[in-house]
Amino acid sequence: MRFVGDSGRVYYVDLYWPDQDFVLEFDGKGKYTDPLYMAGRSASEVVYEEKRREDEIRAQVRGMTRVDWGVAASPTRLERRLRAAGFVFP
Repeated sequence: MRFVGDSGRVYYVDLYWPDQDFVLEFDGKGKYTDPLYMAGRSASEVVYEEKRREDEIRAQVRGMTRVDWGVAASPTRLERRLRAAGFVFP
């Protein structure tokens, strides 16, 4: 799903449920440590840009949460995280 922030930046999210107006983002350590993803930025710059991105997306949806692959790989943990963030299961 494509979102446009107040800054005019365009963002794509990992998963979006339109019926819930809910975003799920997957986080891996690589985006904060791998030079390929960091593109010459420091870890603190990457974290700050990610925070701004998340703020702009959160302002447009009813709910959002982030998970790492440990949570994503466990249906029980994933459901618990989604519920805690306001996702409603049928």
